[in-house]
Amino acid sequence: MEVKLKLPALHETQRQIYEDGARYKVLACGRRWGKDTLLDRVMLLGLLRGQNIAALYPRDIDADKVKERHRELLFELEAKKLVKWHKMPARVTAMFSGGTIRYYTAKNHESIRGSSLDLFICNEAGEVSQRIDLSNVWEKTVRPALLDRKGRAWFAGTPKGLTTFYVIYQRGADGVEGWRSWRYSTYENPFISRDEIEQMIEQEKMSQRAVQQEIHAMFIETGGSVFANLEQTCILSPKEPAEIPARSTVIGIDIGGGVDYTAISVMSANTTPAAEYRLYRWRSTAIKKTLAYLIEIIQQWNPLEVVIEVNSLGEYYYQELLTQLARYGITITPWQTNSTSKAELISTLRYALETKRVLLTNDETGMAELSAYEQKRRESGYVAYGAPKNLHDDTVIARALACQAANASLNVGAVNRAAVMGETKRNSKMVYQISNSTSLDIMPDSDKIKSWSKLPKISY
Repeated sequence: MEVKLKLPALHETQRQIYEDGARYKVLACGRRWGKDTLLDRVMLLGLLRGQNIAALYPRDIDADKVKERHRELLFELEAKKLVKWHKMPARVTAMFSGGTIRYYTAKNHESIRGSSLDLFICNEAGEVSQRIDLSNVWEKTVRPALLDRKGRAWFAGTPKGLTTFYVIYQRGADGVEGWRSWRYSTYENPFISRDEIEQMIEQEKMSQRAVQQEIHAMFIETGGSVFANLEQTCILSPKEPAEIPARSTVIGIDIGGGVDYTAISVMSANTTPAAEYRLYRWRSTAIKKTLAYLIEIIQQWNPLEVVIEVNSLGEYYYQELLTQLARYGITITPWQTNSTSKAELISTLRYALETKRVLLTNDETGMAELSAYEQKRRESGYVAYGAPKNLHDDTVIARALACQAANASLNVGAVNRAAVMGETKRNSKMVYQISNSTSLDIMPDSDKIKSWSKLPKISY
């Protein structure tokens, strides 16, 4: 049986996403980019092919608009009684194939539980995630519903701050298997003129943050963040090690484990303002692989100093870096997290950004983590710093460590750090330099690892 359905043609970036083979697709797009046209095609063709589809929207009015549009597109098939609409629950069925689209909203999303799905669609994911925890819905409701049919999923919308839509988006951005994420601005819709967009921005006096979020589809926290001037300071393009002279950088490292990420910030040691040359971020539970990657990056940049966070597993990496990089004459500085040291560290980066004494690379994840970073005052009066629930701060800590090292490098002037052996108290950190003529044996016993059995079991 041949069935014909007239659908609008896709423009270039819509077609790229449509034709991509990823099982789970996440799209952050500017207003009027054309996500509805793309999702209509995905859903209606799936309906005709016999797929069982669940579509999730923020509110009843949003779901009703989509149903009305779908009914118009399916009008000829409905007239031929090839498709049938049902009011309770809201759904449309293809009579010849058995395909069904069911329309849900944030307030009744739990009704998806128990379904067996070929396809899940979340439209206006930014707004949905303002109403419900989208990560929780995915993990506990939607993903199990895709199991028996090996179903697929789409999440699409304009960002609304750093909600759980951002958490979902990061799955594709971080290269999680099966996931892929895209971000397209309004400018990339060829059917809307650039002049019209810019006229709207000017006439409506849109703020820079509004333009970044609504037009460029950037995940920007809109209130309460610790760091200022991010739009003016996160502007640099990343550099390659070959472009920067050896012994002219410092490196900050935040070690991750499990669900956390390892992050590395490479920053200039002798420029004003300090400039970030590269930001690295990855997640791996393979300790040996992570150590090898750390050493490779450090050797490529050949910095003056490496500052590494040593809480928990970081102590192991610190000791290994001391041993394996001894012949390079690189200062390896451990940094221990506590309430005082973290406050000092964050204050250093905060002041540097406010006064534009540091410029950072224009990295999307790094920008989002800085934008979301919070400070909360406890009942005791103590101010705690950290990332909001479900988010990460790995790049924030790595950048803060590098910034602190860069500031210290400028403050000491032309001091040759490699010429000094021993211990120096500096901002709650103990600094040791090991050269070919020294060994771990001359370090104070208090800074040695007494028993390797205290570390988590390491498997290679």
